[in-house]
Amino acid sequence: MRTALRTRRLRGATLTEVMVASVISSFVILGSLMTYVSGIQSWTRGMERMDVEGDSSGTVRLIADALREAMIVTVDANGLGLTYFVPERNPDGTFRTDGRGQPVSDGIARRVFHQSGQIRFQDPEGIRIVATNVILTDPHTAGGNGAYRIFTPNAGAMVRQITVMVVTRRRSADLTFKHGRKRETIFLRNVADTTR
Repeated sequence: MRTALRTRRLRGATLTEVMVASVISSFVILGSLMTYVSGIQSWTRGMERMDVEGDSSGTVRLIADALREAMIVTVDANGLGLTYFVPERNPDGTFRTDGRGQPVSDGIARRVFHQSGQIRFQDPEGIRIVATNVILTDPHTAGGNGAYRIFTPNAGAMVRQITVMVVTRRRSADLTFKHGRKRETIFLRNVADTTR
């Protein structure tokens, strides 16, 4: 009788046990696969969001760098462009100044403007595109389609600071649009002091 029990135990798993183990293994593999796919989708959405935010931030940073040394700035009436002048430099790299110690313009008009969904810089070397996919509606407004001005000067006759806002949009892999939005106020350092 002991030999009959021993041989019965050594025969292996029954068909029912194999089926149950297969079903459990399938659920574990399927759950792992779904978690992996979900993680990849989240990562992709995050990367797309970072890319479009980087477009907006990078554009505002380029504009801010160009305007930090500006001394005379005129913003277009529609807020979609501006013209600026920078101080003339001496051979040693310092600014040329007038008798009152104020910087003197180099006399070259430069422009930053929006055209056909692009932000463009125009200087003596020509026109270069610094941003694409720029839209003129702000998705963060009520209704998601409020118009905004890219360049907003301070109140008053002399422009001493400019608020720059850029909204970009890209179509993502899931065919929805991702928006990036960056806003920064730039203080002009070389504006002539009119109180002297």
